Amino acid sequence: AIRAPRLEFDLGRGSLDAFGDDALTQLAVPAAALQQFLGAPDDASADTWRDGAVEVSCTDFHFAPEPVSGALDRGTLRFEGGFVALRASDGASATAARARFDLARGEGRLDGADGAPVQLMRALPWAVERVERLVADWVQIEKSGARIRCADHAVAVVHPEDAPTAQKPLPDFRRIVLRTGDGPDLIGERLALTGGVEFDFEWESVDDQGALEQRRARAAGDRAVIDFERVLSPPAATATPTGPPPPPAFLPLRPRLLTLTQHVTFDFEGFHLAGATLVHRLLGGDDDLPPPGWFLLKKGVDRVALDGSPAEAPWQVALGTEYVLVKPPSSASPEFEVKFGPTSARLEARRGE
Repeated sequence: AIRAPRLEFDLGRGSLDAFGDDALTQLAVPAAALQQFLGAPDDASADTWRDGAVEVSCTDFHFAPEPVSGALDRGTLRFEGGFVALRASDGASATAARARFDLARGEGRLDGADGAPVQLMRALPWAVERVERLVADWVQIEKSGARIRCADHAVAVVHPEDAPTAQKPLPDFRRIVLRTGDGPDLIGERLALTGGVEFDFEWESVDDQGALEQRRARAAGDRAVIDFERVLSPPAATATPTGPPPPPAFLPLRPRLLTLTQHVTFDFEGFHLAGATLVHRLLGGDDDLPPPGWFLLKKGVDRVALDGSPAEAPWQVALGTEYVLVKPPSSASPEFEVKFGPTSARLEARRGE
């Protein structure tokens, strides 16, 4: 469905051009057409076609059918002069300066402008204020979402939270902010990060007086790999009477295992850790080391080094160890829990005490 100040049809090519002129072109695009680029909705059971549509605003819109077969459902869609897409079923949105989707090749690209990067966002269904997002100068989708590349210095925010239950309808707050030097490259279920990587981890816990408290940790290293529990093919991906199976989706993405390597540092509660490899398991697996939710910092040639002191403490510690396990706070356990491997330590007073 298209609403625009001016429409032009090329009956020979079967193409369509919509021009906003001094206004906006508005479209309702079937969600299945863009699912391979924007991901599958959380709730795919839309009652009507419009409930399952992606609402798009832009200045100019250009459509051309697949050149060889002339198939309309395998054509090319091009959006110019701004691209704002909103999927009403789950609130997922995409914003870019321009966008292009080749349905036949399963390729898509979103480009930002100076001071206005591409943004992909989706709120968690159980807490709309908890928003996952990807911000980058450009995003390239290939092989129907099986590979996704982004520009250098991309920023991503994810909430790796447990699903709601009847006993706990609002899961504990968890957030990871990722910043990378080189462009992220997601192939299948594995995201490769290079050129210097930083992670900010945030949790919420309740202190002794019952007040909500936000706790933080930061990790950095040269390289990182994130393994996802990724829906590449929907369970009901069977051929329809009118065409092939639905295309694979790259959302939702649930981080399962994070591995940070080379010149790794980990900072929390006034302490500074340095080691060779940091492993953070977010979901359970066959080899639960570390246990889900824990951080494991391992030694390389040198032992893991720890130094620092808690806030307001009159002492500081310098420590060398084989490994360190850190469990972040939660509603059940509001403090960091730390376990050490074989260790040598030195405890020193400070401030003349």
